[in-house]
Amino acid sequence: MPDGGALLVVTEFDHKSASKGLFDAGQPKALEEREFSSRAMQRTIAGRAGVQRFFSASGRAFCLYCVIATGTGARRNLQHINDALTTLHIHTERG
Repeated sequence: MPDGGALLVVTEFDHKSASKGLFDAGQPKALEEREFSSRAMQRTIAGRAGVQRFFSASGRAFCLYCVIATGTGARRNLQHINDALTTLHIHTERG
């Protein structure tokens, strides 16, 4: 991820996990700057902070993982993440 960048990953887990344990929360609509921490990173990188949220939507289980570059561009990066979250629509899986 380049300096000044942002990363957003949504990973789906087995639907049997939906609404259970870690996945008991609803879909995140927006994140706040105070939620991001260098401790949320698998490997600490100077100038980066992350957040991880497990959730369920439409009977499906997911993990949302975001990383932003900290410093002067952090609010702009967070706004990009939140703008992207407003476009995330999860539909019931058809099988």
